[in-house]
Amino acid sequence: KHAWKAHHLSDCAARTYAANLRSGQTLTAGEKLGVRLDGQRVLAMRGLDPVATINSPPAELMDALSASHGEACGVVQQVHDIAHVAEITVC
Repeated sequence: KHAWKAHHLSDCAARTYAANLRSGQTLTAGEKLGVRLDGQRVLAMRGLDPVATINSPPAELMDALSASHGEACGVVQQVHDIAHVAEITVC
């Protein structure tokens, strides 16, 4: 079990997605967010507030979220303020 879990976590750490920041929102590297399936897009949430959107998410992310009842945890890796894009790792 431990080997699988360690493999799963390292697998997980490699899944980083670009999310478009919502107007007026700022994120900080290292910040923890909720990640939620919303139809054909994925929202990054701070509490109950959507702060960023992963548009056209890949099938692997949609499948992973569907398997975990539509919710997961995310961590902001990097923020590109000028482009209003954040890189979020989903676990």
